[in-house]
Amino acid sequence: MITQALLTVAQMPLFVGVGGGTTTGPRVAELAMVAEMQGAAGVVINAPAPAETIETTMSMVDIPVIATVTEDDEITECKILAGAAIINVAAGARTAQVVASIRAHHPEIPILASGGGREDRILATIDAGATRSRGRRQARNNSSRR
Repeated sequence: MITQALLTVAQMPLFVGVGGGTTTGPRVAELAMVAEMQGAAGVVINAPAPAETIETTMSMVDIPVIATVTEDDEITECKILAGAAIINVAAGARTAQVVASIRAHHPEIPILASGGGREDRILATIDAGATRSRGRRQARNNSSRR
């Protein structure tokens, strides 16, 4: 119900979280299908979800599946190979380093990352290769005014 309400009033495309932490297994793919039917632009699967969840969800929806990761490791590689359309890096203070590491061997994959609340971390995340970063416009505008 909350997802439907948000999608109904949103004035821009929304990505919808569909689980992968507490909600697991086939239920994640089912929630992704519902989100797609409601008009979501993409679905985000939490970091604890295995690559199999990404693969199953990818086979059931036609919108981008965004896989959240916290490291650049074998699990991340498996999620990319499973077909994740976008990687969402949620690595706290290490976000820029994880983005740079993923970008080094996957230059083509879109990478989302928040970069955090500090301007220096946001800029470091962008410089590391994040495709989108919350606060990007504000951080860049502030930098160009100096």
